[in-house]
Amino acid sequence: MRRSRVALVVAGLLAVAEIALLAWVGQALGVWWTLLIVVLGGVVGGAIIRHEGSKAWASLREAQAHPQEASSQLTDAALVLTGGALIAVPGLLTDIIGLLLIVPATRPLARRGVRAILAGLTRPYRDQIDLLQAQADPGSVVEGETVEQPGFHPPAGTDDPTIIRGEIEP
Repeated sequence: MRRSRVALVVAGLLAVAEIALLAWVGQALGVWWTLLIVVLGGVVGGAIIRHEGSKAWASLREAQAHPQEASSQLTDAALVLTGGALIAVPGLLTDIIGLLLIVPATRPLARRGVRAILAGLTRPYRDQIDLLQAQADPGSVVEGETVEQPGFHPPAGTDDPTIIRGEIEP
């Protein structure tokens, strides 16, 4: 399944879970309390986005001046902004996830998760960059010669000239 379909399925499941949770909380607390919680979540989320947005811009400016030290600051700012956006979205499940991204005690776990996801998404590109760097490096060429071994016959189906079989001798 392509990523866009996976994202669509996850969004659909999240919407169903939000509706089920709102219905359950509405039955337990009452409609007015549930509505108040949802509205307060939107107000608090908007305030967090407004407050953290200025801090995120400051982090971006700081990252330009000191790019080596800015990684965790930028990640934290992005997590807090994402958490605020999730809180601003009507729903209790997104509020809980948003709070987990905002609370400083749980943010390191979220940071590791984001880094793992980004590492997985960018791995093919990093591999290509590593290959290009190795090809461009003149020190990556191994000098050698081809030596025919008497009596050696490659296995059937391995006549591909791009396959090199042998041993590296010092």
